[in-house]
Amino acid sequence: MAIAQAADAAIASFPEEQQMLYSALIESALSAAARKAFAMLVGEKRKNFLERQYDRHYERGIAEGKAGGKIEALLQLLASRELTLNDDQRQRIMSCTQLETIDRWLASVLSVASVDELLGPR
Repeated sequence: MAIAQAADAAIASFPEEQQMLYSALIESALSAAARKAFAMLVGEKRKNFLERQYDRHYERGIAEGKAGGKIEALLQLLASRELTLNDDQRQRIMSCTQLETIDRWLASVLSVASVDELLGPR
Protein backbone atom coordinates (compact mmCIF):
# COMPACT_ATOMS: atom_id res chain seq x y z
CA MET A 1 0.00 0.00 0.00
CA ALA A 2 2.91 2.37 0.70
CA ILE A 3 4.13 2.01 -2.89
CA ALA A 4 0.65 2.74 -4.22
CA GLN A 5 0.29 5.82 -2.01
CA ALA A 6 3.72 7.12 -3.02
CA ALA A 7 2.94 6.64 -6.71
CA ASP A 8 -0.43 8.39 -6.33
CA ALA A 9 1.19 11.29 -4.45
CA ALA A 10 3.87 11.61 -7.14
CA ILE A 11 1.32 12.31 -9.86
CA ALA A 12 -1.25 14.23 -7.77
CA SER A 13 -0.08 17.67 -8.97
CA PHE A 14 -0.32 16.76 -12.67
CA PRO A 15 -3.31 17.76 -14.81
CA GLU A 16 -6.05 15.16 -14.61
CA GLU A 17 -5.48 13.68 -18.08
CA GLN A 18 -1.79 13.23 -17.33
CA GLN A 19 -2.64 11.65 -13.98
CA MET A 20 -4.76 9.07 -15.77
CA LEU A 21 -2.03 8.34 -18.30
CA TYR A 22 0.69 8.04 -15.68
CA SER A 23 -1.49 5.99 -13.36
CA ALA A 24 -1.99 3.43 -16.13
CA LEU A 25 1.77 3.34 -16.79
CA ILE A 26 2.58 3.06 -13.09
CA GLU A 27 -0.01 0.35 -12.58
CA SER A 28 1.44 -1.74 -15.40
CA ALA A 29 4.91 -1.62 -13.82
CA LEU A 30 3.90 -2.62 -10.29
CA SER A 31 3.91 -6.07 -8.75
CA ALA A 32 0.56 -7.83 -8.53
CA ALA A 33 0.02 -6.84 -4.88
CA ALA A 34 1.06 -3.22 -5.43
CA ARG A 35 -1.03 -3.07 -8.61
CA LYS A 36 -4.12 -4.18 -6.69
CA ALA A 37 -3.51 -1.58 -3.95
CA PHE A 38 -2.87 1.15 -6.52
CA ALA A 39 -6.00 0.23 -8.49
CA MET A 40 -8.07 0.49 -5.31
CA LEU A 41 -6.50 3.85 -4.50
CA VAL A 42 -7.04 5.46 -7.91
CA GLY A 43 -10.12 3.51 -8.95
CA GLU A 44 -12.68 6.14 -7.94
CA LYS A 45 -10.62 8.96 -9.53
CA ARG A 46 -10.36 6.94 -12.73
CA LYS A 47 -14.08 6.15 -12.74
CA ASN A 48 -15.02 9.83 -12.26
CA PHE A 49 -12.57 10.92 -14.96
CA LEU A 50 -13.95 8.40 -17.44
CA GLU A 51 -17.53 9.42 -16.69
CA ARG A 52 -16.69 13.10 -17.32
CA GLN A 53 -14.88 12.18 -20.56
CA TYR A 54 -17.87 10.14 -21.71
CA ASP A 55 -20.29 12.97 -20.91
CA ARG A 56 -18.12 15.53 -22.73
CA HIS A 57 -17.78 13.39 -25.85
CA TYR A 58 -21.45 12.42 -25.78
CA GLU A 59 -22.54 16.07 -25.65
CA ARG A 60 -20.11 16.96 -28.43
CA GLY A 61 -21.50 14.11 -30.55
CA ILE A 62 -25.06 15.33 -30.01
CA ALA A 63 -24.08 18.88 -31.03
CA GLU A 64 -22.22 17.62 -34.12
CA GLY A 65 -25.22 15.52 -35.10
CA LYS A 66 -27.57 18.48 -34.78
CA ALA A 67 -25.23 20.68 -36.81
CA GLY A 68 -24.91 18.02 -39.50
CA GLY A 69 -28.66 17.60 -39.81
CA LYS A 70 -29.24 21.32 -40.00
CA ILE A 71 -26.51 21.73 -42.61
CA GLU A 72 -28.11 18.99 -44.70
CA ALA A 73 -31.47 20.78 -44.48
CA LEU A 74 -29.83 24.08 -45.43
CA LEU A 75 -28.18 22.52 -48.48
CA GLN A 76 -31.48 20.97 -49.55
CA LEU A 77 -33.25 24.31 -49.22
CA LEU A 78 -30.54 26.04 -51.24
CA ALA A 79 -30.85 23.38 -53.94
CA SER A 80 -34.64 23.66 -54.01
CA ARG A 81 -34.28 27.41 -54.49
CA GLU A 82 -31.72 26.72 -57.25
CA LEU A 83 -29.09 28.81 -55.47
CA THR A 84 -25.75 27.43 -56.61
CA LEU A 85 -22.83 27.13 -54.20
CA ASN A 86 -19.22 27.55 -55.22
CA ASP A 87 -16.58 25.37 -53.57
CA ASP A 88 -15.65 28.00 -50.97
CA GLN A 89 -19.27 28.54 -49.96
CA ARG A 90 -19.92 24.81 -49.72
CA GLN A 91 -16.80 24.36 -47.59
CA ARG A 92 -17.80 27.25 -45.32
CA ILE A 93 -21.23 25.74 -44.76
CA MET A 94 -19.99 22.17 -44.34
CA SER A 95 -17.30 23.15 -41.84
CA CYS A 96 -19.56 25.30 -39.66
CA THR A 97 -20.03 23.92 -36.15
CA GLN A 98 -21.76 26.93 -34.61
CA LEU A 99 -25.43 26.05 -34.19
CA GLU A 100 -26.33 29.75 -33.85
CA THR A 101 -24.80 30.52 -37.23
CA ILE A 102 -26.48 27.55 -38.91
CA ASP A 103 -29.82 28.54 -37.34
CA ARG A 104 -29.37 32.10 -38.64
CA TRP A 105 -28.72 30.74 -42.14
CA LEU A 106 -31.78 28.48 -41.93
CA ALA A 107 -33.96 31.39 -40.82
CA SER A 108 -32.79 33.44 -43.82
CA VAL A 109 -32.48 30.84 -46.57
CA LEU A 110 -35.98 31.39 -47.96
CA SER A 111 -35.67 35.17 -48.20
CA VAL A 112 -32.18 35.77 -49.62
CA ALA A 113 -31.41 36.35 -53.27
CA SER A 114 -27.99 34.66 -53.26
CA VAL A 115 -25.70 32.42 -51.27
CA ASP A 116 -23.39 35.42 -50.74
CA GLU A 117 -26.26 37.28 -49.12
CA LEU A 118 -27.06 34.26 -46.95
CA LEU A 119 -23.54 33.75 -45.70
CA GLY A 120 -22.63 37.41 -45.35
CA PRO A 121 -19.07 38.54 -44.77
CA ARG A 122 -16.60 36.22 -43.11
